[in-house]
Amino acid sequence: MATIADLDFKPHKYMPQWQFARIPFNNGYEAAVARGFWGEPNKYEVSVMHGDAPCYDTPVTDDVCGHLTKRQANEILRQIEALPQRKKQEVPDVQPG
Repeated sequence: MATIADLDFKPHKYMPQWQFARIPFNNGYEAAVARGFWGEPNKYEVSVMHGDAPCYDTPVTDDVCGHLTKRQANEILRQIEALPQRKKQEVPDVQPG
């Protein structure tokens, strides 16, 4: 199982205090993880991704999960990794409501 400790965070191009990482899973999904937003260095944001697009229609969440502790972020990663396989054409073009 992937965890926050497995990620290779890189500083944002314009805001180096913000750090980003992505991790692909064998089911076709990825997690995009950010830390350091809003001056909170120990808080994380996690997005479910499919390809280069956010994926808002999974049982994990219908939006970005924010202000997470490391434990909460690890749980979201676990849930994304456990999702069933998804093919590219199955991703709807929707934005969070």
